[in-house]
Amino acid sequence: MRKLSKDITVFKITDDILVECRTKHNYEGFKHTAKLKINKLLVQTASIQYYNRTWESFTYESVLKRLYENNKHLNKKQLKIFKKLIENGGEAEMESLNRIGALTKMSALFGDTKKEKNERKLNALKIQLGDTLMLPDDFNELSEEEKERRLDNVINVLSQK
Repeated sequence: MRKLSKDITVFKITDDILVECRTKHNYEGFKHTAKLKINKLLVQTASIQYYNRTWESFTYESVLKRLYENNKHLNKKQLKIFKKLIENGGEAEMESLNRIGALTKMSALFGDTKKEKNERKLNALKIQLGDTLMLPDDFNELSEEEKERRLDNVINVLSQK
């Protein structure tokens, strides 16, 4: 798995076969699309519309499964690799979350005061998690100690193995 941006992730099946997954936001919510490419040539697509959020063990799990189940272009060996990729997708997602946790911890090192450290942690989380980070409405009104406690809890969850 290689994350190209917050909305594009590429899953490599073999050197010449990959699946490019995208998130596209629309007026009804958002859509996940998966494009199977063989030798850079698009051979198959799958998509799923979501209205609120997904209940997947990792991002793009459902659209990858749909692409796998309807596949007519891969041989048995390639399908086996594809299935394994889907089964292990959650592990790749955890590695990505662990990196986000580590980057967020490091960003706080450059702050001098508790307020600066909290701002750096929050900015790092916003950059890495984008729209998936949902803060309480009163977050800015909390004390710096409470902000620190809550931000550290998020970072600890992201850093778990």
